[in-house]
Amino acid sequence: MTQYDDPDSDLSTLVHLKDERIYHHKRTYFHFTTYDVKRGTDLINPGTSRCNIMLLDDDPNAIHHFLYARVLGVYHANVVYTGPGMLDYEARRLDFLWVRCYEVIDPELSGWDHSRLD
Repeated sequence: MTQYDDPDSDLSTLVHLKDERIYHHKRTYFHFTTYDVKRGTDLINPGTSRCNIMLLDDDPNAIHHFLYARVLGVYHANVVYTGPGMLDYEARRLDFLWVRCYEVIDPELSGWDHSRLD
């Protein structure tokens, strides 16, 4: 078993921030392909009403197929990965979001009959 496979391993020893800096952004854009094979763009701005996101839940035992969250911040950092499979000591940009997850209510307690959203 390698350190990468060990669930108790500490990633802080494998990922290093270049100049120990994290950069804050006011908004971010996500470009994607729509269902009819056209280009689409979503804007995420934590300071406005366009701060909510929906993600596909890959847990097969989940009671709901999606995860919902409010984006609190948009950031990036230049990181150097030193764990198994590392390529070199070059810093690479890593974009990430700070989110607060919404709780999903039991589907039996939501819907049109109960006048509540999922």
